[in-house]
Amino acid sequence: MTFTAARDGNLPDFLSYIQVDRLVPLNSMTSLVIMALLFMIYGDVGTLINYSSFLNSLYNAGVYLALIIFRFKTFKNVKRVIKVPLLIPVLMFLLNIYLFIAPLAINPQIEFVYFGGGALALSTIIYLMFVHFKLSPPFYDQCVTQLQLILRLAPPKRFENIQ
Repeated sequence: MTFTAARDGNLPDFLSYIQVDRLVPLNSMTSLVIMALLFMIYGDVGTLINYSSFLNSLYNAGVYLALIIFRFKTFKNVKRVIKVPLLIPVLMFLLNIYLFIAPLAINPQIEFVYFGGGALALSTIIYLMFVHFKLSPPFYDQCVTQLQLILRLAPPKRFENIQ
């Protein structure tokens, strides 16, 4: 997913580069391993699972809400190859809202609010800076060039107008 998101422009393009000898997205896989190792430092896997489930249910609720909004407002008259009955996204939206609210209602822990709010704020700031406004950190290009030479990476071909 990291590779695809980077290739589509939602993450830094460096994460979509391919290792030329093995033809794998080496640095996107490496970034996932580094994040997993950072999460392992925390130590308590149960709490980590609770936090990730909490954020995942919020994310999924947003996806289903977007589907409902697109269906009736934004892309109202678009021809669809597959048309899902409206009951399914509505039920999934309600289920994910329940899964988001249930941990707070059953066992209220302020850590969930801090974790969810912090993750949402941090991801919004990072998205606005690096994707929306297209800012790049100093020395980004030099670091990418050096890592390309060391790891033997190349940008993938662009997939535009695939029908």
